[in-house]
Amino acid sequence: MHCGWSKTSQFEPKDWHAVIGDATLADAIVDRLVHNAHRLKLAGDSIRKVDVNLTKGRKQAK
Repeated sequence: MHCGWSKTSQFEPKDWHAVIGDATLADAIVDRLVHNAHRLKLAGDSIRKVDVNLTKGRKQAK
């Protein structure tokens, strides 16, 4: 049986060591996440910044 999943992060895998704080743990996590993974690196401004008119005229949630 095969299954798929997605993981998103604002950090590059090379920066996870500093974020996690334990080099051995970071190596294990990165190794398991990026092994046989398809990585997509997105660039540019967030659509929320570019298209601010999307929410104009909508009522705020209560």
